[in-house]
Amino acid sequence: MIVIELVYNLAVLVALSVLSGFIDAKFDRIKLTGKILQGILFGCTAIIGMMYPFVWGEGIIFDGRSIVISLSSLFFGPISGAISSLFAILYRLSLGGGGALTGTLVILSSFLIGVIFHFRKINSVKNEITKREIYLLGLIVHVVMLLLFLLLPSKNLGNIFKTISLTVVGIYPFVTLLIGTILLDQEKNKAFISKLKESEKKFREIFNSSSEAIFIHEIESGKTIDVNYAMLKMYGYNSIDEVRELNIGNLSAGTGKYTNDEAKKLIKKAVDEGPQYFEWIGKRKNNSTFWLEVTLKKTTIDNKEYVLAVARDISIRKNAEKAVIENERLLAIGQTASAVAHDFNNSLQAIFSNIELGLLSKELTPKLKARLETIQKLTSDAAARVQLLQRLSGKNYKPHELKPTNINNVIKEVIEQTRPMWKDEQEKEGKKITIVPILSEVPIINGNENELRSAVYNLVKNAVEAMPSGGEIKIQTGKSEDNVFIRITDTGKGMDEETRLKAFQPFFTTKGNESGRGIGLSGVFNIIKEHSGIIYIKETEVGIGTTIEILIPAANKTEIKDLVEEKNLNQKKAKILWVDDDKSIREIASEILLVLDHEGTVVESGTKALELIQLNDYDLVITDIGMAEMNGWELAEKIKGINTNLKVAIISGWGNQIEDDKLKKSGADYILGKPVKIEQVAEIIEKIIVS
Repeated sequence: MIVIELVYNLAVLVALSVLSGFIDAKFDRIKLTGKILQGILFGCTAIIGMMYPFVWGEGIIFDGRSIVISLSSLFFGPISGAISSLFAILYRLSLGGGGALTGTLVILSSFLIGVIFHFRKINSVKNEITKREIYLLGLIVHVVMLLLFLLLPSKNLGNIFKTISLTVVGIYPFVTLLIGTILLDQEKNKAFISKLKESEKKFREIFNSSSEAIFIHEIESGKTIDVNYAMLKMYGYNSIDEVRELNIGNLSAGTGKYTNDEAKKLIKKAVDEGPQYFEWIGKRKNNSTFWLEVTLKKTTIDNKEYVLAVARDISIRKNAEKAVIENERLLAIGQTASAVAHDFNNSLQAIFSNIELGLLSKELTPKLKARLETIQKLTSDAAARVQLLQRLSGKNYKPHELKPTNINNVIKEVIEQTRPMWKDEQEKEGKKITIVPILSEVPIINGNENELRSAVYNLVKNAVEAMPSGGEIKIQTGKSEDNVFIRITDTGKGMDEETRLKAFQPFFTTKGNESGRGIGLSGVFNIIKEHSGIIYIKETEVGIGTTIEILIPAANKTEIKDLVEEKNLNQKKAKILWVDDDKSIREIASEILLVLDHEGTVVESGTKALELIQLNDYDLVITDIGMAEMNGWELAEKIKGINTNLKVAIISGWGNQIEDDKLKKSGADYILGKPVKIEQVAEIIEKIIVS
């Protein structure tokens, strides 16, 4: 019976729709591979239908191929329709019989009508087809099919029309509608999922394009559900998975009011009262903390309520506020210092004048005269310190005239001046500090004895204060090329990296306000700078001690500046980039480049240097090795990756002990051992200019 064969074909068509949906999910219908696979699937289905048809007579069969071919063409286009039609035609011709021609024409007509409806669909406003149009497709296909039956042998026509016309025109269009509806739903679901994915993609792009950290937290637990890329970068995490199991407390300072419990209270307020705005201290993956400005608000995702947090890093603003407060404090200190210095100078003037008058007396005994001269010297030192205090307070200052000075004599006098500090007071408390002078024969320097004594005095004072349990101070002098060096080493507490970087900043101290302060390393730095010298922390290690070295040009040598000016009369200027994260060295580097009369830029980090190299043509880059963010080796290697012709000089504390492999890998052209001399820099620049 035709009903049984029809039910069988219907079952095959339902299976077809399921398989078609599976293929469409794996191989998109808009791509050629998807079209070909759909054509093969529908073609095979048409063949299966023809294998179990309703047989009217020898060579005359009826099946669901017209439905299969028309729907293949409608939903998947001409390529799929043509492939499925080809499969069906070849199989139908292989069966032969009197209905072969009619069967082939039915396949072709179903294909053509399906293609017409396909283009009608894609040219519509919404690129959609309605169920009414699917039914109309089925009706037209099978009316045409019925008309093509007229090509069958005439002796069969009457009985054929009587038996199957009602089925073909009445039932086949509804079967087309049924299977077409399934395919239509699959198409709509696919479009919906595609739009959903596109929406998710756009959301992710917006979510991750924000420069502010964005969090999504569970309301009850505070557990992190999702974060954007800015959060990962801000907090130092590598992936979202690292953050998902953390709560707000894990990402907060964890002290004071910046805890998980306090965060939960703020979340509750955001849920109950509306958006909350506040400042917070966050904690990075490396446990460092930083200031944030946070907005909390309730949000709904997939019908579930969460709290959305948007955090902005305000560390720069906080540091700026702190700097303003610190500057105001320093200004107040400077103003007070200036007033005190003014009054103290009046007292010193009286003391100093009386001493000078006393020294003019002819009745002085040699012993008394020596004592007055000592007091006069100490008073001069005190005056020098007061003048330094005025200098630090921002008053105009004119440097003293420099005279030939033996630095060894200055050091011997300071050792005696400070004896009560390092010997008498320590012994009274049951502690022992010894000073070991190692004074070599050195050239004369141009200096101001009062200021140099003040500088060395403060270095000794710092060394004593760094050894609360006692220890040893070595003061060594010597000649280093055209310089005289003073090297002061203590066995005290040493400095950590933060202290080392800030040591030469004005008014910086680690002693607290209750401790008496001298002029500090900043004042010493200014004194040495005015003597055309360099002061730097040569070595320091927490718990081991510190070595500070001073280099002052010898007076009996031709001035370097004159030498350089004469040497460069006919030379062109070079463009130099100097990289060092130590503020005091950067200041010195700027002066060296100025003295050498070359165009120079001095920056604090490798990152900044790389930015400038992209924008400027430099002849030489000079870089320190030991820098926190990017060391000198890494910077040299990156520079050579940008410009192999750009010369790079590495400044090293290890001198000739640099490994050849490391030097070769970095691509550095020159190695300079510390301390670097101006002549060395001048020679390298000259080589580059000549080459």
